[in-house]
Amino acid sequence: MSEETKRERQIAKSLKDARHDWEGHYEQLERNFLPRRGAFSEDPASKIRSDRGKLLNTSMLDSTPMRALRILQSGLQAGITSPSRPWFRLKLQGVDPELNERKAVKQYLQKAEHEMRRLMERSGLYNMLHTGYGDLGVYGTEAAIIEDYSDYDLRGSQLVAGTYWLGMSDDRNVDTLYREFNLTVNQIVGRFVFKGQRYSDPDWSVVPNRIMEMYDKGDIGKMETTAQLIVPRHDRYDGKMDGPNKPIASKYWLRDDDRDMTKQRLLDNTGYSVNPISASRWNVNGYEVYGTSPAMEALPDVKELMAKRREYTELLKRMNRPPMNAHSDLRNSKFSLMPSAVNFMADPTKGLIPAYQTTPQLGPLADDIQQSKDAVWSAMYADLFMMISQLDRRQITATEIDERREEKLIALGPVLERLHFEKLKPLVERLFNRVTSSGVLGPPPEELSDVDVDVDFVSMLAQAQKAVATGGMERFAGYVGNLVAVDQNAIDKFDIDQSIDEYADMLGVPPSVVRSDDEVSAMREQRAEAQRVAMQNEQAVQATKAAQQGAQAAKVMSEADSPRGQSPLDVLRQAGLG
Repeated sequence: MSEETKRERQIAKSLKDARHDWEGHYEQLERNFLPRRGAFSEDPASKIRSDRGKLLNTSMLDSTPMRALRILQSGLQAGITSPSRPWFRLKLQGVDPELNERKAVKQYLQKAEHEMRRLMERSGLYNMLHTGYGDLGVYGTEAAIIEDYSDYDLRGSQLVAGTYWLGMSDDRNVDTLYREFNLTVNQIVGRFVFKGQRYSDPDWSVVPNRIMEMYDKGDIGKMETTAQLIVPRHDRYDGKMDGPNKPIASKYWLRDDDRDMTKQRLLDNTGYSVNPISASRWNVNGYEVYGTSPAMEALPDVKELMAKRREYTELLKRMNRPPMNAHSDLRNSKFSLMPSAVNFMADPTKGLIPAYQTTPQLGPLADDIQQSKDAVWSAMYADLFMMISQLDRRQITATEIDERREEKLIALGPVLERLHFEKLKPLVERLFNRVTSSGVLGPPPEELSDVDVDVDFVSMLAQAQKAVATGGMERFAGYVGNLVAVDQNAIDKFDIDQSIDEYADMLGVPPSVVRSDDEVSAMREQRAEAQRVAMQNEQAVQATKAAQQGAQAAKVMSEADSPRGQSPLDVLRQAGLG
């Protein structure tokens, strides 16, 4: 085995060792929240097997944890990356804000956003994100692989928690991933021996002899555990972009290869031009690779809830079917406790009597169970996403609803920032590069030359947090309005145009609704020109009217024989011109 191959397997072992301390905690989370999703309770690769229909949640006595997780998962999808509404907006970075308002720039960026959303839908990335939000809520860490597919599309694969291990760079970004997954012999041969082309010349040197033998015998459905390592590549030749020289290495091998380590080999040694790892954490402590989650916070309440449910069920059984005392003469008799049963006995006084009499108070225990449910509901943020639908609107005002929502959104603020930075911004950049390289957008306007494009998130949750600032904007506008009533010069301090742009941005109004600065400037110039022409016409009419009146007055004065003692002004008044 080469030194390079040894190093790859050592990296995989090191990543596994680094996650080992988390796995006991993950196993408990798996049992209580996602019994069919994770792979921490057994061999990760064998978790993906044919008997997935097996009942795995026999220890769960209450569905509250799973329902709360489902609401959190759906709430994050609808609130952050909703397929039904825009959740990101492109803008120019490090330029004059007025450049973003130019019509050509806005039209180009809007078309790019439209094509990027279409690419998201075609590539199945929304399903990938939805599944990832569930893993994020339970384990605090999720990871996916996004690869180029065909000449234009992408393909996203959300990895099963427990089947992958992560590594982090010095800038705290996840840049290394090792995973184990199952492939059939037929898939291994098609992907690595025939290189994805069934009619090409096969290269059997990349697989052990046993794979070729199974394939020749027709045993193509047997599963083999395959390993993949994605890691930044430093030992490459600059200027070459073939598989072994791409900046991100991707190497495959069979995990359970020949026992003789000297015969272990790589199935494939290729790479990526862009790191395909798309990972995020809910909350991270320092330089930890793996994050913490809401389910970790809720786990003690979940265990307490299950214990209370068990006691409640046992108490009901004791009430309905209490332990009974029976006379020894009934040992071998056929005694039935079923309804309508008739038991024949020589001495009826020797029947069954309860071992003890009890009248348990079920109400307080039921209330205690509800408190545990509420604690789980709150820890999983289900109350945030279900708040308005659960509130009694007869007893609460709209202002109180807004205040309660803002309190919860503040708690979600750091999580949104981390998701935007770790997951969504790299994803949007990948989408933008994909649509621009395809040529579907056409040539960009001159204003975009040598200018970087940035992303602004306008999802429902992001806008709800921004909307907190709209209250200050409205109060400030009202304050200025009151000052203008006293001193009209106060309006000079208030930029109305900019306030409209800022307010629309806070509310997530589509850019097409707000006119650009150059459009507004052109409209105002046209309006001013129209007013100037109207004023000139009015002045011309007044001048013509004055000239006509002057001519008529001169005629009257020339024709009139002014009586002695009357002035010319008196004559004009008499003529109706004065």
